[in-house]
Amino acid sequence: MKKVLIIDDDALVRMFLRQIIPWEAEGYQIVGDARDGEEGLELYDEFKPDLLIVDVSMPVMNGIQFLKIIKDKGFQGGIIMLSCHEDFEYVKTAMALGADEYVLKNHLNTKLLHEALQTAEKHMEKRFHEISRQDELIAFAQKGLTEIRKEALQTLLENGDYPPEEQKKLFESAHISGLFRQCAAILAHLPITEKQKKERFYELCKQLAVSNQAEMIILRERACVFIVDLTEYPSASKQYEIIAAMQKVTHKYAWEYLGVKLSSGTSEICSKTGAVAKAVGQAERALLLSFYEQGAWIYPESRKLCFDCPCEAEKLLAELPYLMKIGDEVNLKKASEAAVRAITAVRVIPQAVGDWLRRCDQAAGMVRPETEYAGLESVEGLKELMERYILQLYEMQTLKTPDNVSFSIQKAADYVKGHFRERCSLGDAADHVGLTPAYLSARFKQEMRIGFVEYLTEVRINQVQLLMKQNRRDTIKSISDQAGFTDYRHFCKVFKKKVGCSPAVFRKKA
Repeated sequence: MKKVLIIDDDALVRMFLRQIIPWEAEGYQIVGDARDGEEGLELYDEFKPDLLIVDVSMPVMNGIQFLKIIKDKGFQGGIIMLSCHEDFEYVKTAMALGADEYVLKNHLNTKLLHEALQTAEKHMEKRFHEISRQDELIAFAQKGLTEIRKEALQTLLENGDYPPEEQKKLFESAHISGLFRQCAAILAHLPITEKQKKERFYELCKQLAVSNQAEMIILRERACVFIVDLTEYPSASKQYEIIAAMQKVTHKYAWEYLGVKLSSGTSEICSKTGAVAKAVGQAERALLLSFYEQGAWIYPESRKLCFDCPCEAEKLLAELPYLMKIGDEVNLKKASEAAVRAITAVRVIPQAVGDWLRRCDQAAGMVRPETEYAGLESVEGLKELMERYILQLYEMQTLKTPDNVSFSIQKAADYVKGHFRERCSLGDAADHVGLTPAYLSARFKQEMRIGFVEYLTEVRINQVQLLMKQNRRDTIKSISDQAGFTDYRHFCKVFKKKVGCSPAVFRKKA
């Protein structure tokens, strides 16, 4: 109910106004009445009314003074002024200050008051619409249309059965036009992360959306979804023709203007409640097929995706700890390749592949950065990640300590493996195991058959080799720094002596 405050110095007028219409039945609640502007301000601050009925001429503080103060406070509700014939100049001033309507006291009746209330309601609605619009523009300025559209789509995806009217309001707030009673979605994914091409990709998608009368929303980084409103095309054949043509031109333009082969997923024609959310969900599902092969995929093809890893993959998972332990590089490689081939053949959904890889890593004792799991976008990427097991096996074999070393020396060797990237001296290791540096040096060489400093160098060189095989982006100097070498010239000299070729030559071969 709208809250009403009456301000008039005449008690009979106040009483008459309370009784002239059935306020609550009309959707109003009178929260109070006041004898003058000062008393009215106190009630205004207390009740925050939506509608004010104010006498123009009052003692202490008249209606004009009261009106100026509440307008300064930001009041945007309805204002009806009460006046007598001789108050006309006051009334003109009140209207100029923002009053919505005025009523002569000696003509006041039910009909006139109803008309005044209707006028005030219209003005209030217009003001609130303008305020809402202004708030929208501020939001656009702060967040940008792209983000607002993304949020609107996300809201729909999280609430798939959004009522049509609510969906319409949501899309209007994001400046998305269309009925979308029947629609389809095309999800285009850019396979590269280059910033300049990403920006050109987004711009290209915007232009394609405009030219094809579709709505484009950036769903996530490097992925744009086109939502095509097909409500006006009753023919199913025409609808599919429009969608197929748009998917085709998206791939064509990406190749011609960006030199990039896109992957895309296209939904079926979806209708009724939740059509947009359903269409986007189907496009997402179709795009999963691009994990195995880039191209233009459609939703029906995605129904063949498998949710469980094949027996070859589970077999590798079971055998991994043993193969890593005995260092069986040949069978490890065969089993890994067989697992990837089997996963590809049945087309396991990428999420299940990622979960399987995590379990394999746990079985092999491998710790990967979380970014590697998040960046797994293709079966080729899976093959590269699986090759790391061979590299880890090589590392384990190279750094393996003899079986008969004492507990203290094993502890010292483990300390080196854990701290070689930082300052790691004989004194540090001796403090760690509770021996003197001289005694540790002698025992270490005797049991490990290699000196402490030489062992530390071996560990660091081994790490450099591993990083150069795994990492094609970092410079050799950066890699040497990561392995604990502080003098680059000394590192190059030691590397060539240990490995038999320069770091640059080794990397080229790797």
